Amino acid sequence: MHNSHDATEQTALTPKRIEALHDGVFAIVMTLLILELKIPDAHDSEHLHAELLALLPVVISYVVTFVNLGIYWVGQQIQFHFIDRSDRAFSWIHVLFLMLVSVLPFSSALLGHYPSDQIVSILYGLNLIAIGLVSYGSWRYATHHHRLTVHTIDEAFVKKVNRRILAAPVAALIAILLSFVSMTGSLLVYLLIVPYYIFPGRVDRFWRQEAVPHTH
Repeated sequence: MHNSHDATEQTALTPKRIEALHDGVFAIVMTLLILELKIPDAHDSEHLHAELLALLPVVISYVVTFVNLGIYWVGQQIQFHFIDRSDRAFSWIHVLFLMLVSVLPFSSALLGHYPSDQIVSILYGLNLIAIGLVSYGSWRYATHHHRLTVHTIDEAFVKKVNRRILAAPVAALIAILLSFVSMTGSLLVYLLIVPYYIFPGRVDRFWRQEAVPHTH
């Protein structure tokens, strides 16, 4: 049994290719966001000011979504710090994750151009929920019985990451529900997601600790 376990670990896939794919997709998706900021077609200074003011919702949507993408990218970095193996199922989970991430420029553009339309807020929220749930599923899959993680990973850390990942989908669900009452309140919730993930939380003191490789 011991030798069989050794052989399994030696022939296991590494997550390096997944990390490389993440970097490539995130770089492209984050770049695509800026394409929604088009030069105004104004004939004079007065019209230019009006056109620039009209661009404000698009700019806000761009900034919020760009930072959200940064949050996802940083979160994946932290997860992969503790994941030292991969398998076919894990690879396909991340293909799904990146597919959903690639939809963000579309849902973000809709939100920027139609910020007062409820269906747009709902679609943006559903996009965030889907990304968050797949990220949560990826972490749960990797950490279950140390399936793909280092064996020294702290269980308290695993639970803290679970809660931190789920915070965004829960907030997005609240934003969707609020959209039936107040679009301003709904958009405000999307804005509040950003500072929650940017500022260090209790989970950060765990991941900064050096992971010790498993030894037999």
